[in-house]
Amino acid sequence: MGRTLFLGTAIGAVALGALTAGLSTYFGSLSIAVAFINGADYIVSPTKVYFHRDLAGSYESKIALVNFGPKPMRVVGYQADCSCVSVPGLPLLVESRGRQEIPVQLTVANHDVAVNVMLFVEDQSSHLNLVELNVVAR
Repeated sequence: MGRTLFLGTAIGAVALGALTAGLSTYFGSLSIAVAFINGADYIVSPTKVYFHRDLAGSYESKIALVNFGPKPMRVVGYQADCSCVSVPGLPLLVESRGRQEIPVQLTVANHDVAVNVMLFVEDQSSHLNLVELNVVAR
């Protein structure tokens, strides 16, 4: 009985690991796969952007907007708590079932920064949605 239970648990763990690896590979990350499985129209990933800075200056990172829906959507603008953060290249179109990388730029002096950024996303029904990002530099 104990050996059968161990074997069943081991097979289950291997199958779960293979499923997780497959979903992560196909979707690019596990959080995007989970959003798709849960029926989301789109996802922005990651929603927390960390900059590890050594000196004052400008830094850039990218986030991804993944559109699971049958119609294109657009990122039409943003608003940040601080002028030190910018999101260039807007408006940005994301095709149906497409993925688009969005640059997030940060210009900082010699101090830590934590900034909230709201992205304005127009979905397939022309509704305007707010997506919150947290930008942190340490």
